[in-house]
Amino acid sequence: MSKNKNKKTLILLCCECGKKWKEEFTLEQVEDTKTLLKNNSYFCEDCEPDPHLGCYSYPNCDIDPNGCRFQNSDEDIEPYGHRD
Repeated sequence: MSKNKNKKTLILLCCECGKKWKEEFTLEQVEDTKTLLKNNSYFCEDCEPDPHLGCYSYPNCDIDPNGCRFQNSDEDIEPYGHRD
């Protein structure tokens, strides 16, 4: 059985809980993953933070998406309302 040469298996460590797991990446994804690992910003699926925390329209991003930094770029958001 031959391994796919375009894939690489990395051992990842969650920066929140310390859980380790193996994940397979393509060669293009490996460079992006290395950047995340250098910045200690890789989370396991149990510790993934809510992407809407920090939005101006949180917790109503679905009702008022103009203040949502997750649905819009940082330049396009309107700074108003609640922010964590």
